[in-house]
Amino acid sequence: MPITIKYLAQHPEFIPICANWAFSSWGKYNPEASLQKSIDGFTKHCQQDALPLTLIATLDDQLVGMVSLRNDDGMKNEFLPWLGSLYVAEDFRRNQIAQKLIEASKIKALELGYKQLYLLTFTEELSAWYACLGWSFVKRDILFENSVIIMQTTF
Repeated sequence: MPITIKYLAQHPEFIPICANWAFSSWGKYNPEASLQKSIDGFTKHCQQDALPLTLIATLDDQLVGMVSLRNDDGMKNEFLPWLGSLYVAEDFRRNQIAQKLIEASKIKALELGYKQLYLLTFTEELSAWYACLGWSFVKRDILFENSVIIMQTTF
């Protein structure tokens, strides 16, 4: 599958789709979330050389996935930067697109001077999947009254 990784900044027309994916997937965890706040957030992610930024995966000009690099992912602590909003459209899952997005985010983080990435997940199932990709457990924490697992990868 010839997937191309680009910056959301190169295709701002995809902001509403990215925002909808994020809000539909994770909005339930944040009582202050709204689709408009998600749109505003992804608009701020339209950068290529500074955080926050979003990378997108396309197939023949169709948006099929996204991942973001941020200064925080709702967690105010010593960890930086954060990988967040990793999403692949359902019809395109199980095609290694998520892994390609993660690898592209590692390359970008390295370009920006970082040697590690952090993420949080709300589920044990996803933490096990990330562990299979080489991420390691850091700690459990609470975000908006939800238990989260914080993980790290170095490169």
